[in-house]
Amino acid sequence: GEFPLACGFLDNNRLALITDSYVRMFDSDFDEIEKSIDYLGGNITGFAMTDNGAAISFTLHSKNMVIAFDKAGNLLYNDAVSFNVLDVFVYDKHVFLQNEGGVTRLDVKKGKEEYLGSGQGKMLVYNAKTVMVCGESKAQYLIFGSS
Repeated sequence: GEFPLACGFLDNNRLALITDSYVRMFDSDFDEIEKSIDYLGGNITGFAMTDNGAAISFTLHSKNMVIAFDKAGNLLYNDAVSFNVLDVFVYDKHVFLQNEGGVTRLDVKKGKEEYLGSGQGKMLVYNAKTVMVCGESKAQYLIFGSS
């Protein structure tokens, strides 16, 4: 009863599956583990599945929500943010959130948030400090402070 959006293997032979209703985590025997999260039919605004982790952003009851797992399948973030999220990405202990005016980097371990403005385009995360926003007429590098 779910529509798959993305899936991939994480460390420790964990499989992450992002669907239109859940972020599901499976162990090496493909048994679902307790870390799976239902996002209650929220309106999906962005999702990412890479070897760095899995993340999804959505709106639910006028709240902008983000769920992110690290590359080991551990929950990094599951909370509301105060702005509309267009795209999301996980890199190490950081969650990158793109909105209409730029990119916010959340350092989940330190509880820090850093914002850099940019033009419109696709967000590409290079590493924990560098993001590129590629638009129709230009690409812009965003370099965050030390991580």
